[in-house]
Amino acid sequence: MSWGSNPDPEISGFSTESRDPETTGNTAHHVFLSLGANLGDPLNNLRSGVFELAKFSLVRPTVSSPWITTPVNCPPDSPPFANAAVYLILTPSFAAESFLQRCQIIEKTLGRKPPTAPNQARPLDIDLIAFNDLVMTTRRLILPHPRVRQRYFVLAPLHEIAPKFVLPGQTLTVAELLAACPPDPSARRLNDFRWQPSDKI
Repeated sequence: MSWGSNPDPEISGFSTESRDPETTGNTAHHVFLSLGANLGDPLNNLRSGVFELAKFSLVRPTVSSPWITTPVNCPPDSPPFANAAVYLILTPSFAAESFLQRCQIIEKTLGRKPPTAPNQARPLDIDLIAFNDLVMTTRRLILPHPRVRQRYFVLAPLHEIAPKFVLPGQTLTVAELLAACPPDPSARRLNDFRWQPSDKI
């Protein structure tokens, strides 16, 4: 798999044949996601989530290094998060909301339970950051993700794989958003982490 390489250093948005978020047609979808985990075995949960997402991609996904970050707006004594960014070229059969449902199924499969408190620890959290060039707001989904610019734990991994990407409807690159975002002094990138559990994919 194409772990950790840049999908396109010049990417600044996406053009697709359809602007209707519920129309699929025959056009592949370019998708950025943010993954986070801080319960159980967070790094293994990230790995499992990436491999599940890869099943829907037309090409091998691009994945950042894992980052260990400080919990933000979480209950006291929450454990640190492991975070990563993922880029997929998604099969045309999905629309944005149907792919969100698929991501939620992956979360549940890996042990996520309905929350009893806001932002409590979870085995895996998958956030849809951008889906083609869609700018949309529904009851279930806002695109691009509305809180990316405030989240170092999203921007740092995303910058690793797509520093020149511009979120749909915006003007600043990921690199510029990261430079303006308050840093997480304790954040660290796991450069030597192997996404592949073996040499066989």
